[in-house]
Amino acid sequence: MQRFTDRTAVVTGGGGGIGIAFPHIRTNKVKLLGIVSATRSPFFPDAPTVGELGFKEADLDIWFGMWAPKGTPPEILERLNKELAKALSDKDVEERYNGLGAETKTLDSRQFRQLLLDERKLLAALIEEQKINVE
Repeated sequence: MQRFTDRTAVVTGGGGGIGIAFPHIRTNKVKLLGIVSATRSPFFPDAPTVGELGFKEADLDIWFGMWAPKGTPPEILERLNKELAKALSDKDVEERYNGLGAETKTLDSRQFRQLLLDERKLLAALIEEQKINVE
């Protein structure tokens, strides 16, 4: 049943991101219609972005972030960021992520904060425009 659910989600555009769809796209079991990102995927360079298809504000990459408690000294935050970037730049780690269809990118604290603010603004506008209510 879970396999059916996963495949249905992939076909309808849901799921947990490219990691779930990646093997199905690679084996031509599903067709990739577009990438929901500002840039084309290095794994599927022929697939257009949804922006190229006319959905101009569709830039919602899946990302993972690391947080620290409020008040963590800046030098600790800088060290954490440096070590994480170092780990993600390791060839074996990068190959493993790439095998799952994920790119390894790092942002510094300022860039990550801006990403969060930008996505909050975009999603808040979408929620208001579509009159989405929590029930």
